[in-house]
Amino acid sequence: MRMNILDYFQDICVVRFIPGTNEEKAAYISLYSYLNSRSRCGVVENKNKRIKDFYIVPLASHSKIPSVLQPFDGPGIPIISLRVNYF
Repeated sequence: MRMNILDYFQDICVVRFIPGTNEEKAAYISLYSYLNSRSRCGVVENKNKRIKDFYIVPLASHSKIPSVLQPFDGPGIPIISLRVNYF
C-alpha cells in the first residue's frame, strides 16, 4: 500500500516558491512537471537539526488544496493567493 506523504507529518509548513527570473521559471516548471507527472515529491537535503525532513510536494494552482494543509490560520499565505497562476 502506497502511503500519502502528507499523512506522515505532524507539523507542516507551506512554502510557496516564486521564480525571480525567466531562467529560474524554466527550472521551476521543469521540476514541477517532473514531480507532478510521476506523482512524486522531492526530498531536500537538510543539515539543520531543528528540521527533521524537508519535502517539495507539487500542487497545481487549479488543484484542490489537500485537507491536511488546511486551515491556513495564523501568519502565512492567504488562501486566495494560492490560486494565482504564475505560469
